Amino acid sequence: MQKLAVIGIAVFLGLTLCFSSPALAARKAPKVFNLNIHFVIAPKHKDSQKKFSEYIQRSVAVAEKAYSAAPRLKIDVTTSVKRKLGGKDLSNLEFADSVDLATFMDTHFDHVAVTKKSGHMTVLLTERLYFKDTKSRAGGSAYFPQWMIWGERYHGIVLVLPTRPETRKSAMILAHELGHVFGLKHSFDPYMNLDPRLNCNKKYRPLGERGKCATCTGKVVVEKFKDKAGKKRTRRYCKKGKSNIMDYCKAPKYYLNRCQRRRSALQRASYIFADGRTNYAKLKGVLGKKGRYCYKGIEAVGRNECRKKHKLGKACVRNAHCASRRCLAFRCTASSRRKKVKSAMQPGLKIRKRKK
Repeated sequence: MQKLAVIGIAVFLGLTLCFSSPALAARKAPKVFNLNIHFVIAPKHKDSQKKFSEYIQRSVAVAEKAYSAAPRLKIDVTTSVKRKLGGKDLSNLEFADSVDLATFMDTHFDHVAVTKKSGHMTVLLTERLYFKDTKSRAGGSAYFPQWMIWGERYHGIVLVLPTRPETRKSAMILAHELGHVFGLKHSFDPYMNLDPRLNCNKKYRPLGERGKCATCTGKVVVEKFKDKAGKKRTRRYCKKGKSNIMDYCKAPKYYLNRCQRRRSALQRASYIFADGRTNYAKLKGVLGKKGRYCYKGIEAVGRNECRKKHKLGKACVRNAHCASRRCLAFRCTASSRRKKVKSAMQPGLKIRKRKK
């Protein structure tokens, strides 16, 4: 009986380690995770474009340093300028709630996967992001992988240009938002994993007064002040120490703990093909199931939607749209492959040809 109990415990632990996350089952990945990021800049004034460009350079350098564990993050940057889209002033964004923001980003600033191995992540850099339901501003917005939150839709990331973009905390915003994409929660939020090695906030505290700056390795300073409206507010920051990147805390230096480095590295590895190239289809979230096709991500058209493959005679644009895998003259037609004729003979039976 004791032997059976030991075997049962071993099997349970093995299943726990294998199935607690898809990243754990990943193969040994290459040492570098190459990521193309396209920044859409939305400046209020033309003179501030230089400020945006300098901020992007600093933010990218900080993010690459933060996620240097293998496969280390290597970002290739492209930029464009847009001021209005979807009836909104992109430099001054207002949304009813976070769902409204996600819908807007999913429609206009989705990640792009032209093919499975070519594309880019999209980041919108604005000057203001305001939510009407909470009557509050935000410094950025991202999403979690779908294995963490079922049904989560992948879309572009939003960053807000800080009033003081030259500060150390300001340069951490991109690294913070990428942390969510790489499977990291806030330091004041709990993880729901069976594998204890991926529970990175074992001693977490709710956000509140105690949760903010709880990761500070130095002294936590509390200051009371009045905002522009005259309301009394409290500010907490970390003095002479380090604060976690996933915390809401101003500090001289920032860090990721060992668990966060491991967890984010496993998630990055899940976005890499065996040949070392980035899987932009998975990063975009358009990997469809059998019998379905998904949009590849043409800008302003692709929206992570997967549809049932068309039958013969239905309209199509690409071969992938048809169940027969053949689209001819914009119609799904029968496959050109010859059907294999099943032989009634026994398998493995060789037929000798007669010599003439």
